[in-house]
Amino acid sequence: MSNKPTVIKNFVNICSITFKAFDFEVVMNESKSTLWNFTTYYPGRDRKYAVMCAPDIGKTKALLKIALKKLSNDQKLVIVTSHYTDEDLEAARSSNYCLLSLAELKKYGDEMLVAREYESQIKSGSDSFVDQVIQKD
Repeated sequence: MSNKPTVIKNFVNICSITFKAFDFEVVMNESKSTLWNFTTYYPGRDRKYAVMCAPDIGKTKALLKIALKKLSNDQKLVIVTSHYTDEDLEAARSSNYCLLSLAELKKYGDEMLVAREYESQIKSGSDSFVDQVIQKD
């Protein structure tokens, strides 16, 4: 059986790296008094996100209400979990927080890395997208 603190630490690490891939500033939360693991924001925008990494959403439902009350007006709560049900997603919508699975977050991160790689190829003068498609034939 996995060591729970290590599982959560790895979960938080993956989540924060994905936000960083999208050029978000990430501030890790070392304080035990807050319920989320880190806050993040995109420079130049007013919206900030408080990210709570919860491998098992079922075990954190009671904490969600408290976390929502502790948010400042310019923050939105984002919960990243291993998996969720349609009921969990509906609860998130009705309570105005965002619910994502780790797989969804990884997918977005992978897509961003591919887009960044393509962008760097274009900037470096390598083959254009059309040239790349033609060369595949």
